[in-house]
Amino acid sequence: MIHECIPRMAKKALKKIQKQAIEKNKPISFRLIRRLCDLIAETRQLSEEIQIYGEEQISKRLKELRQKYVSVALDAGKIGGVPYVFCVVYELNSNNPPFLLRLDQIVGTSEGYATLAFEICKQLWQSNIFLASFVTDGCIAQVSGLDLSSENSFANLLDTNSILPFHCPCACHLTQLVFKNAFEQCQFFTEEINLLHLLATELRKDVFAKLIGARCPAP
Repeated sequence: MIHECIPRMAKKALKKIQKQAIEKNKPISFRLIRRLCDLIAETRQLSEEIQIYGEEQISKRLKELRQKYVSVALDAGKIGGVPYVFCVVYELNSNNPPFLLRLDQIVGTSEGYATLAFEICKQLWQSNIFLASFVTDGCIAQVSGLDLSSENSFANLLDTNSILPFHCPCACHLTQLVFKNAFEQCQFFTEEINLLHLLATELRKDVFAKLIGARCPAP
């Protein structure tokens, strides 16, 4: 039984490892770990097995995508305060689910994104996969490093005559920026937002929560 405290992404890998062990008639042993050094060793072994499983799945998906067109979405975020970028592959004109190609620690500069795009291009081309586009949040560093018209573009790092992927900012992020800019510049919207913020703050107080029978969401 997989314990609930184990992250969801790791459960699938653990179940596969258990299934393979059962099929190979290998005994699966569970024991109580009492010493920190044993826990560290077990964690390291589990991490290695999950990494191997992940690499096998990525290799399998890449083989399935040979001679097909894909798009790669780059989404930056932080893990433990450290900046990372998630690189997700989408097969174009297909209902197949996307998958995580790689998770890279990155310096959020145009050079950092250009280098990452360069490495992704090489990785997919080596697997005989056609990369059509990069999709990003549309921040300045991403546009500078990925747009083919930029002097800092990843295209400058490639020595090839192949058709290069274009850069496409995420429509949701662009829409959000448009509305955010409109709210910040329009006095009417600003006043309405401030009023709603004050109203929601008041409605979250205990006296109103008891009266309404529910607590208003945080503004």
